[in-house]
Amino acid sequence: MALAGGLLVVLGVLMSLKIYQRPVWLPITVASVVGLGTFVTSAQGTVAAAKSTRRELARARITKASIAAVFHVSNETKINPLAIGVSVYKASRRLSIQGMWPPIHFVYQLDRVSRFRLNDIPQPSTVRWRSGKGTVGACLETGRWQHKNWSAIAQRYSESAVPTRDQFQALPAEEKSGFTYEEFIGIMHKYSEVLAVPIKSDGGATVLGVLAIDRPYDAELTAGVFDSVTIRTAVEIGAVAIRDEVRAAPILEP
Repeated sequence: MALAGGLLVVLGVLMSLKIYQRPVWLPITVASVVGLGTFVTSAQGTVAAAKSTRRELARARITKASIAAVFHVSNETKINPLAIGVSVYKASRRLSIQGMWPPIHFVYQLDRVSRFRLNDIPQPSTVRWRSGKGTVGACLETGRWQHKNWSAIAQRYSESAVPTRDQFQALPAEEKSGFTYEEFIGIMHKYSEVLAVPIKSDGGATVLGVLAIDRPYDAELTAGVFDSVTIRTAVEIGAVAIRDEVRAAPILEP
């Protein structure tokens, strides 16, 4: 469009000064360029609008599925729906450069595309979820549901009782869950439990993402309530319902 506009300006100046006489094909060429540029711009705008609409529709459908999961789990467990959170992550494969051999390799990671919680406490974590890290990372790595009861860890540590780096390194691998020291102390007191299920492709061969439910630490309810067939089935139904939406949904800003 910029080129076509420039040609029109030059042609107009030449004609006004009576310098332009021929060739006769020049105005036709300019008109064609203008027409083509307008068509391309219009087409690009239409495609961009369609993509934006598709992304917003995907997010809206994921939110609806999250709301349904919250109230179903609340009804089954009698936990206040204000205490139940749902997060949806999109899986991707990216190149990573690290001090290991081979230095360049692929890593599988999860980007959050939706977070639903009626009561916005606890606030979202800043963990960069990768394959094998935490409950959601373990779900991505294994391609099957994962459950973890964090109550014992949250009970042991509080915001006023933070383990040292040496104490963290001495913890069993299962408790560290693949977290760095900074990540661990950022979430260790937040949750009672987490249940994560994979969002799989139609044929089941590819993990497209992860749907996870959680509840904040509750000293009066340290026993696991999400680790049941009923709850797991309900969450898996939600994962199936959004399998077509998770790829289109835009990633939330960190």
